[in-house]
Amino acid sequence: MKQAAQTGATELEASKLAQTKAQRREVKSFAESMITDHTKVADEVKQLAVNKKVDPPSEPSMKQKAELKMISMGDDAKAFAEKTLPALHHPLEMARALTPAKAGNSVR
Repeated sequence: MKQAAQTGATELEASKLAQTKAQRREVKSFAESMITDHTKVADEVKQLAVNKKVDPPSEPSMKQKAELKMISMGDDAKAFAEKTLPALHHPLEMARALTPAKAGNSVR
């Protein structure tokens, strides 16, 4: 139930984001229908939780929030990744090239 509530909250937030950022009418319309559908499902999950005496989360998980943030950044996130990733690959390659220390050969 927790995962369903968080996933629903994520879908709802993503749909709101699409509704505000989309330029095409079809996308905005689809986002609106997703908001309507997911709001209805969220209400049903809340009612089920009340019946089961469970307190479900009302927002996305931290991971889902991070994913939504990256989506909301759009082209800014892509530009950052394109700029930063090559700089991260070099240290990774260097680390992979290191051979494990042989027994008795520790770093001092």
